[in-house]
Amino acid sequence: MSKIIDFPSHPEGFRKKSELADYLRKMADYIEDSYLEYPPVSIAMIFTSEKYHEMMQYGYDSKYAFKDALNAASSYASCSYKRRGGALFERKV
Repeated sequence: MSKIIDFPSHPEGFRKKSELADYLRKMADYIEDSYLEYPPVSIAMIFTSEKYHEMMQYGYDSKYAFKDALNAASSYASCSYKRRGGALFERKV
């Protein structure tokens, strides 16, 4: 699980933005090199700044599929116990 990275408005924040970009490139390598047990067909991302959360998505074939992914993320984030499935949730679509 990744940690939340703050984006301060002063120049030190550029280093953290660079770390986030490096992390996203590493995730792209995992996708392209088929290291993932279940190859992804879509993605939902939330970019967080000091003032806003910006939702981004790619590859969902319907609003319901996107909502299902967000519900899985919400369930994972609010779970108060260790799930047997870890971060994996079955799709409901």
